[in-house]
Formats: sequence, structure tokens, C-alpha cells
Amino acid sequence: MKITSKIISYPNRLNKNIVAYYDYIEQGFDKPFFIIPPAYGETKKDSLKLSYFLVKNGFHVLRYDATFHVGESDGDMLESDFEKMKEDLLSTLDFVEQEFKPHVIGIAGTSLGIRVAIKAASHDKRIRFLLGIVPIMDVRSSLRAIYHEDVIGEILAGNYKGKTIDDIMGFEVSVGFALSAIEHKYHDLESTQEDLRAVDIPIALISAENDPWINSADIKKALESVASKEKQFIVVPNTIHQINENPEAVLFVMQPGRRKSLLGKIPEQIFTHQ
Repeated sequence: MKITSKIISYPNRLNKNIVAYYDYIEQGFDKPFFIIPPAYGETKKDSLKLSYFLVKNGFHVLRYDATFHVGESDGDMLESDFEKMKEDLLSTLDFVEQEFKPHVIGIAGTSLGIRVAIKAASHDKRIRFLLGIVPIMDVRSSLRAIYHEDVIGEILAGNYKGKTIDDIMGFEVSVGFALSAIEHKYHDLESTQEDLRAVDIPIALISAENDPWINSADIKKALESVASKEKQFIVVPNTIHQINENPEAVLFVMQPGRRKSLLGKIPEQIFTHQ
């Protein structure tokens, strides 16, 4: 069956315009829904493979560009920060709930996108399932690996004097990006664990075996903090952080038995009428 991708837009709670794709096979209300927040430095187009995988497995999907980010939504990337990304996700939840009236909503995200989703899920009980691919659980550690400098540590020690951070995955952002991470407790493994203790929903995390930016042990440790007993951890062999660009990795995750476990067993318990 053919997948349709419809371009849509809606305001966030700060009245900034968000541009998104709505992917589906058959329209209608009361469907199980996934929202895909963008990873840092990525747009809605980078989520195409993940979205289509979910749609082919029976879900409707909305993938969007964050505001103050790359892509078509309002705002300059220089002003990006974690709370703005979280507010975009919550605004998208509002829109999906009002526009499509799904009977349940899950969040699927990659890299920093899933960290934002974890924060949102710790407060907003409309989120009923989390699927994380190469999830960053320790922002400080990952930024150190990417930037080759402990920006978070320098800020915490009062030693960072710059107004911008020059090259995080090829993008310049304000130092407010890191300050926001610290102020709102996104910045380290302990803050992630604290959020996950409030997450009592099914969660599945997929890690890349050779990821230079993420320690798989951090993912395991974070997952142990999840309040829910329904949790999965999958390691994809011979892959790095850009897992969605690796056809073999996609095939590994999409193997029938693994796909059934990932998107069958867990959602079977929640993607049903209450």
C-alpha cells in the first residue's frame, strides 16, 4: 500500500511556526500515532526511513522541524536550546491530539531527540511509549566526545568565557544551549536517570555497537532507572552513530522476529483501546 506524506504546519506555544510531514497509509481518527522529534542538526527529512518503517507497521506518524533549528520552522539555529526543543514536542503533542484524535501516542527519536522526549515523558502522561535510536543519555559526555572539550564541565566550574560554542556537529550555537542543558537538568547521566524514574511506560532503546559519541554502558544504566518493567535494549553490530544511514543496520532492526518484538509485543499492550 502507498504511503502518503502530507506537509502541514501549526504554531507552537510561543506562536512560532512548526513545519512537519504527516505520514500515513489510510487516513482516519483514533489511530495509534508516533511523533518523531528531530535529532540535533537534523530535519524532518532525516526521519524518513524511521517514519516509513513505523507507518508500514500500522502507525500514523508526524515528523517535524524544530523551531530555532535547521529546517523550515521559525527561528535561528544559533538560539537553539533544550527547553525550546521540549516545548516544540509538547506543542506537537497538543496539535496531534486536537487534529488527529489518536487513541494513543508514542515518541520515536534519535540521538538528542530522544533525550528531549524522555524529559517530556517524565512530565506529560499523554506519551505512552518511547522508542530511542542511538539515544544520548549523558549530554556532557557526548558533547565532550563530539567537541573535544568539556564545555559543560567548564561552565559548571565557571571557566567558560565564550558566548558561542563553535562546532557541535558542524553548527554554531549560543552558549545558552549548554546553559539550558544545565539549568533544566538535561546535562548528565544522573539527570537522565532522574527523569526516567518518572517514566512508567514501555521503552525500547537501540544502540550502535561502535558509536564514538555514546557509551552503551550509559544506556544500560539509564534503562535500569526506568520505572516501567517493559523495556528493551538492542545493540546493532558493526555500526556507528549515523545508524539510519547504514542499510545493514536497518535490515538488522527490521528482521521479522526483532520487528515483532520491538513494535509488536510492547505496543500490543498499550496500542489498544482502554
